[in-house]
Amino acid sequence: MIINKIDRDRLIIILLGLAHGIADAAAGLLIIRLAMSPSVGAGLTILTYQFLAFGTQPIVGLIIDRHHRARAGVIISLLATAVGLSVRSISPSLTILLAGLGSAAFHVSAGSIVAVTAKKSIVPFGWFTAPGVVGLVLGGTLALNTPSDNYILAALAAIALSLNLLLPSQSSLERLLDRPEPSELAIPLAGKEGIGLLLLGAIAVRSLVWNLVDAVHQSDRQILLYLALAAGAGKIAGGILADRIGWRQWGTIALIGAAICLNYGTQRQELLLLGVALLQSVTPLALAATISLCPGLPATGSGLALGLAIAIGGIICIILPPSLSTTSYSSAIVLVALGLLLSAIVNPATHTRQ
Repeated sequence: MIINKIDRDRLIIILLGLAHGIADAAAGLLIIRLAMSPSVGAGLTILTYQFLAFGTQPIVGLIIDRHHRARAGVIISLLATAVGLSVRSISPSLTILLAGLGSAAFHVSAGSIVAVTAKKSIVPFGWFTAPGVVGLVLGGTLALNTPSDNYILAALAAIALSLNLLLPSQSSLERLLDRPEPSELAIPLAGKEGIGLLLLGAIAVRSLVWNLVDAVHQSDRQILLYLALAAGAGKIAGGILADRIGWRQWGTIALIGAAICLNYGTQRQELLLLGVALLQSVTPLALAATISLCPGLPATGSGLALGLAIAIGGIICIILPPSLSTTSYSSAIVLVALGLLLSAIVNPATHTRQ
């Protein structure tokens, strides 16, 4: 049976989403393994990994864009992560290097392919980003319950092989990536520079709030799993609703709703889950908007949204006073301002529905 182009594109996005979940599961497993290590420098090692995995994404993305190696970047990054995990007991430093840079290369390369496949829809960005946070929590849970890394290693190898068989050829991707078609991306509108930067800021705030929530509930793995599932569902729903009612309308509703729910989430768990889902639903919009700011450089745009902005949120969380991190999610009020600005700085006459 011959798979037509539309079905193949959908299959590719689903596989890239699955690969995202597996790659982040490997990250979650590695972080827990490092945290449980008796080594005195475990904290610094984890920070080094986080810097490589998130902070280097824009640079790695630029390299991928300049040399048009998104396809190779996806496959090699998954294999590099697998190799890194397999040599953890022999050379922890090599593990950090391979897994960190492998994670960075995967996110920007896969994000680049999703961007050229998505065309005018935000839905594919939701399907691609959703499995990541779920995989992160599942990988951490796996690390706490089994001493073996073989499950993750097998999954990384299997998904790399599947993508190698199904991804378009390098020459096909180069033709797609060469087309200067920012209008084909999900947010073709006046003032998109301001909107893109605003949504990039929303990702940073999302990262900050997620880190605060994670810190409060770190000891309860069940709640963390619920939060991860809510986040994943929010990303999928965000892509769908942005296409249905308009990205500007949904972005505003989601950010304001998230601020309200998170503000009262300390008292009611269901409000916390809803707030996290609404907050994470902005991710597909932000990724699409950031990529649209970088015509011809989709991997670089992916690196800014999936790497740098998340790193900024993490850094802010580290330097916040402990009382702020544990007593409330008061930083969520910032989302109200972001939502209002999102609605205000765009020309109201702009047609935003795709």
